[in-house]
Parts: sequence; C-alpha cells; structure tokens
Amino acid sequence: MEMLGDPFVSLEEPELSYRWRFVGTHLRAIDPPGFAPTGQRVEIEGVSVLRFRDQLVVEVRLFFDATDAARQLLAAPPVGSPIERVVVLAQRTRARSSRRSQERPR
Repeated sequence: MEMLGDPFVSLEEPELSYRWRFVGTHLRAIDPPGFAPTGQRVEIEGVSVLRFRDQLVVEVRLFFDATDAARQLLAAPPVGSPIERVVVLAQRTRARSSRRSQERPR
C-alpha cells in the first residue's frame, strides 16, 4: 500500500487521516465471503482515518469505492452489462416489494 500525499492531523480530535493506493493481484481466496482467486490485478484508492486514545490506535475507518473493488475482483458485473441490468431490475423489484409491505396497515 502506498500513501498518497501527506497525512492530515486533526487539531480538534485525536485523529489522523491519509489517502492511499493499494495495488496487488488477487491470488488467494477472500473468506468471508468466499471469493475465489481470480488472478486479476486490483488497484484501489481510498482514505483511512485513525482515531487515537492514550497514544494507541482504537479505531480505523476505511473509505473506498467498494463497487469498483468488487468489479475488479469479478464479484460484481461490469458497468452497463446485461448482468448488471438484471441485478438492477431485481433490486428495484425487491425495493418496491419492501416499500409496499411497509405501507400496508397492520
């Protein structure tokens, strides 16, 4: 993992954040959820926020585009593909059904 630029140290909170880039090859299973290795090259950029207490890291938050990462790992369909359209249609159908069930009087 490569840090991009200088870290940002908060003046108000015991926090430090930094941008990063991860580049690698997916050679081993990701378990959970059980994704098989693809041999695909993966490049992800994100931000990490570290919170400190008593000079120890007590919390780490990572922010990155999980959908892009899933596509690179072949765990999500390519943008605009027929499979993506089917997945979107299925999600919309489930969302509509969920809204309807919440609207029914009890």
